[in-house]
Amino acid sequence: MLISTLPQNEGERAALTRVHQLTELVWTPVRDVPTCFQKKNCVLPAGVSVKGFPYASTEKTDKFITENVQIRTFLSAIKNPYSKLYQPGQAQFYTCNYGIVCNGFVRYAFGIPYRVSTKCWETIPGMRRVADHGRYKAEDIRLLDVLYAFGEGRNHVALVTDILKDENGAICEIEVSDAVRPSCHRVRYGLDAFFEKWELFHLDRYDHLVSVPPVCEADAALIHGYKDGAEPNAIEVDNGDDSNYLLGEIAVISTFTEGEDTVEIFKDGALVESYDVSGKTVRSFEPEERGYYTARLKNNGAEVHFAFLQAKTDFKIEGDTITVTADPCDEKSEIHYMDFRIPGKSPQALSKYEILTADEKKSGIIKRKIPSDAGSFKVYYKNPYGIWTHPLTPFK
Repeated sequence: MLISTLPQNEGERAALTRVHQLTELVWTPVRDVPTCFQKKNCVLPAGVSVKGFPYASTEKTDKFITENVQIRTFLSAIKNPYSKLYQPGQAQFYTCNYGIVCNGFVRYAFGIPYRVSTKCWETIPGMRRVADHGRYKAEDIRLLDVLYAFGEGRNHVALVTDILKDENGAICEIEVSDAVRPSCHRVRYGLDAFFEKWELFHLDRYDHLVSVPPVCEADAALIHGYKDGAEPNAIEVDNGDDSNYLLGEIAVISTFTEGEDTVEIFKDGALVESYDVSGKTVRSFEPEERGYYTARLKNNGAEVHFAFLQAKTDFKIEGDTITVTADPCDEKSEIHYMDFRIPGKSPQALSKYEILTADEKKSGIIKRKIPSDAGSFKVYYKNPYGIWTHPLTPFK
């Protein structure tokens, strides 16, 4: 019988709980989910259960689960056949509209609140290289160590989530968790298989594990109580419940009623539109004003919540320094962080991310030296529905 390695503090327990959230959810698509642009008919097929949250790079659409898209929002999208989960995305290789990438998986486990590409992984405060690839043994690995590689086709981040020993204390197996196509998973390896699989990966360690924030109890309850195959809510939007749209986008409102009813749409509590429905209906909604909206079935009482947002950004360049002025134009949103992007990439690759001070977030004035390879920037905002951003702003 093998003995698992137990977490040593609440931070480590929270990190492992998040890993289990992302790898243990069982869900069944109600329509085919496109997963790979390069391979024909590469889908998660309707009616076939999937274990783990889906993998997808959604850089162009900003629909990363646990960042832009809340867990409850994704769960509501699964049940809605008209949700964006079932529509082709815009990413270059992976077309699922909602998903988690490898670095996002580990960042969620550690509670790191800003997006960091695999290329920039070791610039995260508290992240450090313990050993280069090929220069560590099983005994050097600790629970929640990071396996990291970038370059030569090995652009990946994974997490050690268990070290299993026999009754004499000898390490026999190592469990690794990561986000790969088609979904997040955990795999146990014997030592030979582990080093064969991961021998070209460096060993990193996060020194802030004790400070990993507690797991959101509401998310944990939703995942624990999720009923696979349940009917959709009587009214849904294609982004999912409690979701963000940018002004200019279109929300698709779907209803699933047994009889006649009336859809009422409220903006910040005031009725702005209503129309009659019967049975299964689909209708577009494109407001002209930013705000927080509720679509409600008058008789049924079911409702869905979503926001339309639009930030205001400006910038001034003096020499090698840029001063960004950012305003979410929304009292419920706050400035979260910003990053610089490299032009000519699709999607534009991360040059450098910027962790902002409390004063910068409050004033909306951000002054930074421009990285030599940067040609645009993005400012990220956060509201109760998740992280949202404006389109890339080029300055070159």
